Amino acid sequence: MSMQRRRKNQKGSAMVESAFIFTVLFIMLLGIFDLGRILFVHQALTDRVRAATRWGAANGASNTTGITNMVLYNAATQPNGATGYFGLTSDKVTVTQSGSGTADNRLTVSITGYTYKTVTPFFTRTLTGPKIQVTQALGVFN
Repeated sequence: MSMQRRRKNQKGSAMVESAFIFTVLFIMLLGIFDLGRILFVHQALTDRVRAATRWGAANGASNTTGITNMVLYNAATQPNGATGYFGLTSDKVTVTQSGSGTADNRLTVSITGYTYKTVTPFFTRTLTGPKIQVTQALGVFN
């Protein structure tokens, strides 16, 4: 087979190979974007739970509605028409106090069942995040 004939048979192969490579690269980039977004949302929710726990320790651990609102809206009361942080709802936030009046007095705030929606083609799904829980020791006041 002559060299000229071989080149003629391979004329469009570089374009096809490039299309395959760019498709795989694009899907990988979207996967990296999804992973980054999942990590960002998890860290942002963890920070919000920590701030709400500190707020509850300083302003009264018995105010469970205020602590829940701090997680959802970063305010002790629900602003008019506001939606929860990253679509979070109050049924996913749990506030408990244990050991009241003892040296083991603690406030625990946790989030369970929050979801992520991925955008990567062929892998699009809704994932449930792990439980986020923060416990703060409360002082005993006589």
